[in-house]
Amino acid sequence: MDPRQGGLLAFRRDGGTAGAALVPDLAAALPTTSRDGRTLTFTLRDDVRFAPPVSRPAAATDVKASLERMLWLDSRGADLYR
Repeated sequence: MDPRQGGLLAFRRDGGTAGAALVPDLAAALPTTSRDGRTLTFTLRDDVRFAPPVSRPAAATDVKASLERMLWLDSRGADLYR
């Protein structure tokens, strides 16, 4: 989506244990968690866009489609989302 090929969250770009902290990347903030702990809700930053030639704002449906595709293809790491 973003020319940097970012994710919703990223690891802090810092040395030592500080680099293990998750920070928002394409997300506007860290997610909220449902009471049962099974649902994370993210809000995308307003400036997240697809790179050229598409050059349009990214939407929540794009993130959903990416996650569904990853699960459908049984991509590496898909088990982390099940």
